[in-house]
Amino acid sequence: MSTPQEIITQLTNELTAYQDSFTEITALEAQIQGYRDQIVVAEAAIAPIRAALMNGASVEALYAQLGVAIRAMYGIADPGTDPVTDPVTDPVPSTGGWIPFSPFDNGVELDGSPNWAREFAISNWSEGKLANGTWKQDHVVDLANGTVALRVDGAGSAQIQKGNSKANSGRHGVLVNIGQLRGGIVAAPLWMYSGYTSGGPNFELDFEFIGQRGLQINYHDGIRPGKELKLIAGDFSNKDVRLEIDWDTAAGRADFFVDGVNVHTWTKADADAAGMLWINKPMFPLYDAWAVNNAGWTGGNFDSAAPAFVAVLKERLSQIN
Repeated sequence: MSTPQEIITQLTNELTAYQDSFTEITALEAQIQGYRDQIVVAEAAIAPIRAALMNGASVEALYAQLGVAIRAMYGIADPGTDPVTDPVTDPVPSTGGWIPFSPFDNGVELDGSPNWAREFAISNWSEGKLANGTWKQDHVVDLANGTVALRVDGAGSAQIQKGNSKANSGRHGVLVNIGQLRGGIVAAPLWMYSGYTSGGPNFELDFEFIGQRGLQINYHDGIRPGKELKLIAGDFSNKDVRLEIDWDTAAGRADFFVDGVNVHTWTKADADAAGMLWINKPMFPLYDAWAVNNAGWTGGNFDSAAPAFVAVLKERLSQIN
C-alpha cells in the first residue's frame, strides 16, 4: 500500500505530464493557426488576379498584379515606394547605362536547366558550401515592377549569372535593397567571376554582405586562400546600396565603388605582393544570396526555421569595353 507521500508524488508527476501535454498542444495549435494565417494571406493576394482574369484584363495588367501578389505572400515591400534608405549615404542617382533589373532574359529551359546562350542563367543545382544545400530557380522571383528578388530559406538559395558578358575589362553595377541580414546569410548582389576550371586559377572580385558584420570586398585567384581587401563594418539591413566593379585586366587594376565612391582599388602589384596570381581570364557578373554555416565569418550559423531572407535587385549596369 502506498504511503501518503508516495501518492502525492505520483499525483504530482501525473499533473506535470498533463501540463507538458497541454503546452505541446498549445504550441501545435499556434503553429496550425500560423499556417491558416498564411493561407488567408495567399488567398487574399491571389483573389485580385482571379478577378482580373474573369474581367479579361490585359497580359500587362495580370503581370503587374502577379508582382503585387508575390510581394504580399513573401512580405516584400514594393521597391518603388519603399521608404527605407541608407541613413548615412543614399545611393547616387542613376546615370547613363543604368536600367531596371527586370525584365531580363533569364534563360530558364522547360526542364529547369539554365541556357548559357541567353543573357542570364539562373542556377539550379546543389553546392556543398550552401547550408541549405542548393541553388533554386524558383528562389529568383521577378516582381514584375522592374525588380527581382533573391530569396534564401530552408529550401534553397538564389543565384543569377550573366554568363554571356565575359570580358577582360568593363564596368558592372547593381542597385540593391539588402533585406534583413542575420548570421548565416551572405548577400553577394554583385561579384565578378572567371568561371570554374579544375585546379584553377579561378578569379573572383567580390562584394559580400556577411550577416550584420558589414560589407566585405574580397579577391580570389582559386589557387591560394582568398584575401579580404576591405571590410566596411556595420549592419546594412534594409538599406539601398549601389555597387559597382570597374576592372581592366591589361591595365592591372580593379576599382570597387559603393554609392558612387571608390572605396578600394586592387592592382596587379597588390596581387604580386600578396603572392597571388593576377587575373588572366575574361570575367562576368553574378548576383546571389546564400546560406552558410560559418559563425566566425557571418556572426552566426544559418537558421532554416527563421523567416526567409530577401534581397531586391532594382537596377543594373553592364558596360563591356
